[in-house]
Amino acid sequence: KIDLAAEHILKLNPSVVVNRHDQYLNKENIRAILQNYDLVIDGSDNLPTRYLVNDACVLHDLPLVYGAIYKYEGQAGFFNLPLTHGSRSSNYRDLFPMPPPPELVPSCSEGGIIGPLAGIIGSIMAAEAIKFFTGIGTLLENQILLVDASDLSFRKIKLSKDPERKEITELIDYESFCNPEKSPLKKLPELAPMEAHQLIRQNKIAVIDVREPHEFAQANIGGINLPAGELMNNIGRIPRRTTVLLVCRSGARSLRALEKLNSLGFDNAFNLNGGINRWRIEIDPDLPEC
Repeated sequence: KIDLAAEHILKLNPSVVVNRHDQYLNKENIRAILQNYDLVIDGSDNLPTRYLVNDACVLHDLPLVYGAIYKYEGQAGFFNLPLTHGSRSSNYRDLFPMPPPPELVPSCSEGGIIGPLAGIIGSIMAAEAIKFFTGIGTLLENQILLVDASDLSFRKIKLSKDPERKEITELIDYESFCNPEKSPLKKLPELAPMEAHQLIRQNKIAVIDVREPHEFAQANIGGINLPAGELMNNIGRIPRRTTVLLVCRSGARSLRALEKLNSLGFDNAFNLNGGINRWRIEIDPDLPEC
């Protein structure tokens, strides 16, 4: 995605300088990355990253363009804008002080989106960035724009700073924050791509890809395809005496599948940390995007 975005930008304007940060954002590296920029546009698709980016922007006094999509609904807003007397506008935590329970957050494959909605929300975010730098128009300050592609309706809701919200003073463990200890998804056994790759080469692990068949056909690292929604109906196909590696796109669906297997007594199963996305970065950059 980074390379494709950079290639497209440079085709539009070769004089633009594109800095590529090909790494996972975390609380250790984000502040060093953000200190070189004047505006952040968050196009992430997971809650830990959204809270991380928001909090880092608050700590660095950086304005943040926000956008999110789910099925046929989208949201956009402009957070942490500088106001008079040194204050700032509302931020992501004023909209969502706490993340929802993990079981209520479906993956993109489970929930899906209507494709053109991504273009609509993305264009709105780009327009906010242009207005910010050129000083024209009115920004989405202290308000959220709601888009419903099912009837193509747009409406705005006001957003105010929560006076009782705890002040952001440091970056935290956002994976734990969004997946608290009571969540069964915590502390399940995982393997990094390099560890898994070695076991696969030694034929010491069975790979089970829990994505949908069309995703598996597009790109995979081998093994068999058992979609997460059908896993419970195919328990007999899962080895109990061989080490098992569960795989999905980002590691979220396979982690949920691992939780189910653990509840049935499978103590031989591991999750591929970071999924195929991380595998592509660390093991096989020629693997097709999925």
